[in-house]
Amino acid sequence: MDENKTKLPCHVVRDLLPLYHDGVVSAETRSAVGEHLMECALCRAEYEQMEKALPVKGAEPSTKKRFLAMMGRQKRKKIIAIVLAAVLAAAAAVGGITALNQWCAVPVSADECALKDICYVDTPDGRTAFVLWSCAYGSSTSTRCRSLETDDGARVEIEIKHPVLGWSFAKGSERTDYWFVPIEGDMGEVCFNGRTVWTAEEGIREDTGYAQAFREWDQAMKQAGGGVAAYDFADEYVYLLFPDGHEEYWSYDGQLLEQPAAQDGGEPDWSLVTPTPEGT
Repeated sequence: MDENKTKLPCHVVRDLLPLYHDGVVSAETRSAVGEHLMECALCRAEYEQMEKALPVKGAEPSTKKRFLAMMGRQKRKKIIAIVLAAVLAAAAAVGGITALNQWCAVPVSADECALKDICYVDTPDGRTAFVLWSCAYGSSTSTRCRSLETDDGARVEIEIKHPVLGWSFAKGSERTDYWFVPIEGDMGEVCFNGRTVWTAEEGIREDTGYAQAFREWDQAMKQAGGGVAAYDFADEYVYLLFPDGHEEYWSYDGQLLEQPAAQDGGEPDWSLVTPTPEGT
């Protein structure tokens, strides 16, 4: 054996002792370290101290264990990084779709909207215009409303948009919506996306019926902070379920109605409904 290749200096041997101890060196290195330990009392003494700290029988060598633990941590980090990247990508996709729906929205044609009713409702805060309309795009629409005072009276401008994505699926699911618009004087005009759909010449009434009841329902909902309540603008009537559990049925001309009995166990026949007696 070539002596120059087998003789190792002490500092090298001491660096190799943990690997030598755990049996993770090559046969040549193990032979060279073994020869050094037989000749060097100082390195042999250090190795004997290491021997006293041997793990219990059956346990994995400490260096190997540390190595495997390190590889396990790296593997876990890699898996976590992959999963995190997938989660972030999914979140970005969902957020992107949501943002696209929010920002890539187009105005609904005024021909696809219909003004159903408009009337005045007096409130403790002053006069309010109640505007009721329907849209062909259902709940996918977003709306904004503002009132501008002009020389001809208040002009209520309602902006109705639908998202670019999925709009074709939403079309046809008609939605009825409403606004209570505070005004200072009289109503002069109502516009959908810049198009006039009503002017004061068509007339407007003071309502003491369903619009007032609907505002009371709206206020009760806000005061209750939610809860079990509902409303429905049906073809024949307006239905209100208040947070306290009581129900009201109103005609669109402002009459409080009695709920009809179901005919032959089916749906109520609203054509038979009469207003409730006054004072009840």
